[in-house]
Amino acid sequence: MSGSGLRVQIASYNANLQGAETTRHDLTPWLIPAAEQRPVQPVSSKPVTNANVLEAAAYKSSNAKTPSTHPSLPREAPDFYAVGFQELIPLHTGFAASGHVALYNTDLDIRRTVRPHQAVVSGTGMYASLEEGGGPEGYPLLCRVDLVGIALFVYARERAAFSVSKATTTSARSAAHRVKEIRAAKVGTGLAGVMGNKGGVGVRIVVAAADGKGPDEVLTFVSAHLAAHDHNVLRRNKDWQQIVQRMVFEPTSVQKLPILQEQSSKPLNPNDMDALKQQHEKETQPDKRAKKIAPLDDKSYTVYDTTHLFVFGDLNHRIALGKSELERARKGDEKAGATSELTKESLFKALEAGDWSTLSEYDQLSYQRLSQPSKAFHGLTELPIEQAGVPPTYKYVVSRPGKQTKKKNAGITSDALEGHTLNKKRVPGWTDRILWASAPARDQNAQHGVEVEFYRSIMQYTHSDHKPITTLLRLPPPGSSPQLLSSLNPYETLPSTQRLLLSTSGVVLDRLVGYIWSLLLLAGGGSLTGGLLEVFIIGAITAWWLYQPRA
Repeated sequence: MSGSGLRVQIASYNANLQGAETTRHDLTPWLIPAAEQRPVQPVSSKPVTNANVLEAAAYKSSNAKTPSTHPSLPREAPDFYAVGFQELIPLHTGFAASGHVALYNTDLDIRRTVRPHQAVVSGTGMYASLEEGGGPEGYPLLCRVDLVGIALFVYARERAAFSVSKATTTSARSAAHRVKEIRAAKVGTGLAGVMGNKGGVGVRIVVAAADGKGPDEVLTFVSAHLAAHDHNVLRRNKDWQQIVQRMVFEPTSVQKLPILQEQSSKPLNPNDMDALKQQHEKETQPDKRAKKIAPLDDKSYTVYDTTHLFVFGDLNHRIALGKSELERARKGDEKAGATSELTKESLFKALEAGDWSTLSEYDQLSYQRLSQPSKAFHGLTELPIEQAGVPPTYKYVVSRPGKQTKKKNAGITSDALEGHTLNKKRVPGWTDRILWASAPARDQNAQHGVEVEFYRSIMQYTHSDHKPITTLLRLPPPGSSPQLLSSLNPYETLPSTQRLLLSTSGVVLDRLVGYIWSLLLLAGGGSLTGGLLEVFIIGAITAWWLYQPRA
C-alpha cells in the first residue's frame, strides 16, 4: 500500500468560443491560482515577474489535512492536470473538425503556464534550489480528446514529488513514469441525440503503484457539456445517461505513451551545447521512442470501471425558482414545501448578499444527485456549494478588450460577485462543476476520503459569460487489492453495434453541418446571414432561368 495518494488538479472552462482567437489571455490565475476564493492583490494577469507574483502565503492550502510536502514552497505541483473546455472553438469549425491549430495552441498555452509552477507559488518569482528539486516543471501531454467544442487535455508531472523522492531516493517514480496505459472515448448527445455540440469526452489512465508492488490505480476523466436552459433538467439527465451507456474505453482506443526523459538524469546546463546535443541524440534513438501501441488487455471499460472518477464541465444546472426540491427530498416527502419560496426578488437579494448557502438549497444538480433514488451523477460527490464559497459561475456580462459591453443585458452587480455583473437574460447558477468518486475510501466521509486543497472560480476572467473553475484534490492512497467503482454504474452499456451506429451517425451529421456552415460563411464573407442571402439569390436566379420558355 502506498503511503500517500496522488494529487490531481481539475480545471474546467466554458471559453465562449475564444480558443480560436489570436489574442491569448493568461491562464496562470486559473491553472496556478491562489488558494482562497477572494483575490489577493496584486492579481497576476501577466507573465510571471518579480513585480507581479502573489505572496507565497496566498498559495498555501487552508485545509490543515493537506500541508505542503515541499520544505520551502507553500504548494508543490500536482501529479496530474486535467484541463477541460467547452465551447472552445466556433461551432462550424468544431463540426468540420478543422480546429487543430486552436487545439494545438491551447495545449501550448497550458504547458507554458504550468511550467514555472514553482516560481509562481514561491512568492519571489524564483525557483527552489537544485537540492530541493528546483526548476521548471515538465508536464508531457498524455492525451488530448475533442468533440466539436468540447476538449480535454490530460498531463502528468515528469518530476517525482519532493517528499517521495527524498524517502525513496532513486527508486521514486514520477506520475508520468508510472503511467502504463491511456485510452480515450467521446460521446455526442447534442442535436438529434448524437451530434457533438453537446456530450462528453473521456480519458482513462492506468497508473502503476508508486512502490511498484501494489495494485494499479485507474483515473478516469470526463469533460462534459450538457443540454442548456434552466427548464431542460430531464434532458440533462438523459445526456448523462447517454454518456454512461455509450462512453466505453475500447482496446482499440489506446493511445501512445509519451516519450519521457530518464528520471535519474540530472538537469543540464543550458549553456552546455555538447551535453544538450548528446541528450538529444540519446532521446531520439530508435530504442528510446514510444513503444508500439498495445493495450494492457482486450477488455472494454465503462466510466465506472475505475479507481477514481472525475466528471466536470458545463453541466448547465441552474438555480431553480419556486419551492426547494432539495429540501423536499431531504424530508422524504415530495408534497412537503420549503420554508420559503425562491422568487426573482429573493434571488437578487441573496446574490447581493452572497448567501450561497441559501441559494444552494435551490440548486438543480444537487437535487438530481442527492434525490433517492439518484436521478443523475450516481455515486458522485463534490465540495458543497456553501463550503466552496464561490459565486455562481453563469451568466455574466462579457467584457473583452476592444469590444463594447452590452449594457442592456446587465443585471445585478455586487461585492459578493467581486464587482462583476450577471446577465439578466438567464437564470444564474453554478453551471460549471467538478464531481468525483473514489473507491479506496468511498465510505470514509462525504468526499470519499478525498482532501480538497483548494476550490476556486476565477472571477477576473471576463472573456466568457462563464467563470472558469479549478480544484486541487489529494486522493486517498490505494488499498492492498484493486478497488473499482463498477458497482455504482446505474445503467447497462449499449451493445457495441448500437454504439457504433450512433457515433457514426453523429460524425456524419457533424461533418455535413460543419462543411455547409463553413461554405456559407465563405460565400458571405464571414457572415452566415450574408451566405444564406447569397445562396437564396443564386437559387432564385437559377430557378427563374430554368423556368424561362425555350424557343
